[in-house]
Amino acid sequence: MGPQVIKEYVDTGKVRWTFRNLAFLSQDSLNAAEATYCAQDQDKFWPFHAKLYASQGSESAATFGKDQLKVIAKDLGFDASAFNACLDSGKYAAQVNKDNTYASQQGVNSTPTFLINGKATNLMTTDPAKTIQNFRNALDAALAAAK
Repeated sequence: MGPQVIKEYVDTGKVRWTFRNLAFLSQDSLNAAEATYCAQDQDKFWPFHAKLYASQGSESAATFGKDQLKVIAKDLGFDASAFNACLDSGKYAAQVNKDNTYASQQGVNSTPTFLINGKATNLMTTDPAKTIQNFRNALDAALAAAK
């Protein structure tokens, strides 16, 4: 969901947006999901999330081992000792498992997938303007149905 849609719908209180990880490809996927929660502990979830997406390799690439994730956090100016301790401890492993279970229960098996009033949908296209319009249309329809 783009910044424009967040500004128009989330920031105005029209809709509530919740992000959940879906880590299902490999141990690196699980590591990265856990690391995002560790980043959130330092109020840096979104910068970390953006860097992960910009840095990802192919699905089979070993891109996000714990050492690589620690370098990314350090490069983003995190408190390295706190981030490293969090990641090494497995503090958020149960939360990542919970997120994966929730996704499975909702029938979600790919990313990105968006749930609008509990209905899974993928509104993404290769055209950013069309993607934003798809979100506006879907959110407007959900808001109209809620009245």
